[in-house]
Amino acid sequence: MLVNCNLRNFNYFDNSKNLNKPHFGTSNNDKVELKVKKLDKNAKLPVYSSEEAAGMDLTAINKNPIVIKPGEMKFIPTGLAFQIPKGYELQLRARSSMGKMGLIPAPGVSTIDSDFRGHLDVMERNISNTPITIEPGMRFCQMVVMPVPKINIKEVKQLSKTVRGDKGIGHTGKF
Repeated sequence: MLVNCNLRNFNYFDNSKNLNKPHFGTSNNDKVELKVKKLDKNAKLPVYSSEEAAGMDLTAINKNPIVIKPGEMKFIPTGLAFQIPKGYELQLRARSSMGKMGLIPAPGVSTIDSDFRGHLDVMERNISNTPITIEPGMRFCQMVVMPVPKINIKEVKQLSKTVRGDKGIGHTGKF
């Protein structure tokens, strides 16, 4: 899905010399530096599992297996802290193999803000009917670094009209 947005809203573009740089997401050659600090000698840096992967896998550094019972949530330590560039967020998502088992980040998708510098523990939830065990050294979730525009809120008396209007969920009659 291609999303057009006013790039001047990004903090990155507050400096006029950046206005001529490529738009976010226009090239697989766009590089963003993410500084990572190991807080534990057993911590592993995030890694892409394939050349075209969007997310980087995070590895658990627990000393003993962590069992997450059905419906339960537990924090999984990564042993890492991040310096996320201003104007970006770090999103935590389920790895497809773990999601298939029923393990997802507790709020669904988690956002880590660029001003957070603490240890990243990931709250995971078991939505299956069976216990899930996180073994030491297991890749258990993935992270994606995404640009986040700063939005100017403008209160209005009227919104523009669309064909859909105020019709909500199921408005097309197709599920």
